[in-house]
Amino acid sequence: MTVNRQAAAYPAWFFLAASEEERLMALTFDDGPVGDHTAQLLDIIGAEQVRATFFVLGNQVQDYPELVQRIVDEDHELGNHSWSHADLRSLSNEEILKEELIPTNERIWEAVGLTPPIMRPPYGALRDDSIEFLGEAGWLMINWSIDSFDWDSSQNSAEEIAGKVLTCSHPGVIVLMHSGEHLNGTVSALPQIIRALRAGRYEFVTISELLSLD
Repeated sequence: MTVNRQAAAYPAWFFLAASEEERLMALTFDDGPVGDHTAQLLDIIGAEQVRATFFVLGNQVQDYPELVQRIVDEDHELGNHSWSHADLRSLSNEEILKEELIPTNERIWEAVGLTPPIMRPPYGALRDDSIEFLGEAGWLMINWSIDSFDWDSSQNSAEEIAGKVLTCSHPGVIVLMHSGEHLNGTVSALPQIIRALRAGRYEFVTISELLSLD
């Protein structure tokens, strides 16, 4: 797979998972913040006392700055997921920065006074030259090692989502989930996922903690 090759080729900049030496894992949520859905996810992870990382879209930050503030206030991590969820492979490196990443970080700064150094490309897809360009510009690119497929209506019941995550989990895992509209399976599956993995002695951490970026 392209992403496996890229993670091996650019180990300082492009990540799919962390070391398997400790039973740590990171829950990540893309595409938000979105009204009630993001609030429900925050309610669940707050009640379960776990931390997570939210890769947010600039155009959604603009609409829901109060949810971005809540994410930070509740000690979760923010990452940049582009402005418009464009396929970054279709843009020049300068366009990726000027049209997608910088405007998003500007909106995040306006909302909460910080600028995330981590980003997740939409669809997990970047050209090699873009990885090099962004890495040299100080960005860290975070993909995943488990896709919950909560975005796919053909396989995103709560049972299917939980089954994929629990079956494939491993120490150092980064789990892809979503904080978009109409993803009720994610909300329903999340408590089961957290409780089962905690029973398996996993500790939930942010991306920065998982990858020792702090």
